[in-house]
Amino acid sequence: MESAEPPRLARWLLEHCSAPGRDEALAGDLLEELRAGRSPEWYRRQALNAVTVSWMRVLGARGMLFLFAVLWSSLAPAWKVFTDHLQDQPVFTEIWSKFGSIWILPAFALWVALHSAFLWIGILIYLVCIGALRNSFRDNFVRHASSVATVIFLPVAGMMFILMNLYSFPGLINERLASTPLAQILDWRMPADVLRIPYFIALICALWQATPRFAFTLSEALATMRIDEAVTNDSPSMFTTGNNDRSPARFVRFLVLAGLVNALIVAVLLCRLPATHEPSLTGMLVRAAAYVGLGALAGTLGAWAYWHRATSSGARLPLPFGLFALVCAVGWVWVPAVVLLAAQDAPAAAGIAALGAALFAVGLRRVLPLFHDASADADDHELFAAALRTPPRELQGYVIAGCIYLAGFALNNREHLVASGLLALSAFIFVWQLTLAPSRVFSGVTGSARAARRLARIAIPAVLITLWALLDGVAHRDRVGDGDSDTASAHGNTAGGPVDAKQNPADLAAALDGYESIVLWPEPPKKEILAPVPLAPQLHDPRLNKPLVLRFNGAYWYFQPPSDHPGPHAHVTHGSPLAVDIHSTSFVPLTMEAHQTLALPLRVACCGSISVEIENRDNRPGPLALAMTLTDNAAPGHPSLYLGLQPVASSQPGQFRIKTGAVTETLRFALPAHAPLKKFDEISLVVISDPLRIDMGARIAIAQFELIPR
Repeated sequence: MESAEPPRLARWLLEHCSAPGRDEALAGDLLEELRAGRSPEWYRRQALNAVTVSWMRVLGARGMLFLFAVLWSSLAPAWKVFTDHLQDQPVFTEIWSKFGSIWILPAFALWVALHSAFLWIGILIYLVCIGALRNSFRDNFVRHASSVATVIFLPVAGMMFILMNLYSFPGLINERLASTPLAQILDWRMPADVLRIPYFIALICALWQATPRFAFTLSEALATMRIDEAVTNDSPSMFTTGNNDRSPARFVRFLVLAGLVNALIVAVLLCRLPATHEPSLTGMLVRAAAYVGLGALAGTLGAWAYWHRATSSGARLPLPFGLFALVCAVGWVWVPAVVLLAAQDAPAAAGIAALGAALFAVGLRRVLPLFHDASADADDHELFAAALRTPPRELQGYVIAGCIYLAGFALNNREHLVASGLLALSAFIFVWQLTLAPSRVFSGVTGSARAARRLARIAIPAVLITLWALLDGVAHRDRVGDGDSDTASAHGNTAGGPVDAKQNPADLAAALDGYESIVLWPEPPKKEILAPVPLAPQLHDPRLNKPLVLRFNGAYWYFQPPSDHPGPHAHVTHGSPLAVDIHSTSFVPLTMEAHQTLALPLRVACCGSISVEIENRDNRPGPLALAMTLTDNAAPGHPSLYLGLQPVASSQPGQFRIKTGAVTETLRFALPAHAPLKKFDEISLVVISDPLRIDMGARIAIAQFELIPR
């Protein structure tokens, strides 16, 4: 009698396709059942189920790793823009020139180092979040994970580059990312997603072995842990886990972070100013209350999703979720106000974030002693243990100081949302360490009631501050709108036509934030009256007897395709291109033009060339050029004459230098002897930028025109 043998394919799947750490006894059990009379079809189903369940368990246990990889890789577009800007610095250009034909090798080494640093920072942050950084350094896991991340990242990035070139040549070279860091992080179009894939895969591969020690034991730890395992007797802290890998403080930290991130995302996406310019106070109050409630609800749902996942496996948590949500909502209700103020570039956003974090720390401090057990106070110590005990190392002071310094830099760079997060973290840690644990802890119904009353007391000022943020935002928007209207009226037609209340959708450029278009007028001279240029006699004389100088007093236009001029709702202001930084807030290129309108038309035959004196203060690498066009706006159809393109010498690769002041140059455009255009009343200059910087306005100002006789 022959014994039954399992099907080859099913046995191969069970042996080679099961997740790592599979149960070896399972194969033996299935084989015994098969030989006891089960059918081969039953063995195939069981083998397939075993493979599926094993991988579901492994992937499910690494849910935190996948979430972190998604969040960290979402920063990749902003990191790429930062590294590209760093590599384009003139100092690196000079260094590469010393290597001659092999300059690509050091440039590639720098590129690998910068992108590997981003992965290494992510690895360290993840290990800190799961409380395994100290053990990872002792086991040399950090070194191993960093090497794996770099080794995995390079071929994956190369493969994505090849695939995108095969998909659409020349790949992503001509695709432009958003200009602001926040817009780059929130950009989920194909170019940004393709950039994120190599980082995501590299992080998953590098940290795959770091997760099981925490993730597989999480439900077991939550089900079997004792209350006295959470914190020490002297100072229960969310920032001190010691050598206890089953501390619930680690899980609470993760829930707090998940709720905060969810509340922040919802606030950024949904919290907006009202569309009407004259909203009622009651409507604004209702909107503020709705935003505060939305922030608390979003944070609660974000934390509940992970809480429910842990408890669904039968784990018992010492802290009721209702009490936890009421305590954490004290911090989440401030998120809408912070987001609204940060969008208005208001420094008060950082202060409100710090206030909310401090109140949150006080409330959370009052419930965390629930993890503490008084039985740990027993004097069960060895002789001289207190005298020989080494004080623990605390990094809280360094973290607080670092956050404050970085927040100062962020405020200086007008990154108010980043500064708010840094100051909130420093305030939370400071208040947490400063606040003493209460002598009596209320739990159950009493604790929830006290937490609910505290939340109600704090929600009222949160609603009022959110109302203030809405009112200030509407007032700021109205002031900007009134200023634009007044400036446009003072200059008349800024876009070549009357300002219409209706806007053509084709004139709108796809952008995440910022203005539709910008018209920049030079600063008017103070208390200076200039006589008009006597142009009338030149109309009767086909030639000039001497050069004619025209000082530039026209407008600079900034707009995006498919528009060919600023829209009717353009932002009109005064200033010099030498002192402003105007750039696109989306992947659409930015067009910069300068337009000089003449009081009276001039004949084209009156001069042989036109010289343009410019001031160049642009320190961003990339060649620039100016194209000149003469236009007759009085003739039907507005005929024009293109005079060609002239490079800006100080921006060329061989002559580029960092400029501490404006460099004066003169460009000359020749006029043809026989032109189809007879006269012109407008001189237009278009700035032609290098493809690597077409989303930025050049810091070039037009000083004057000189019409030179033939």
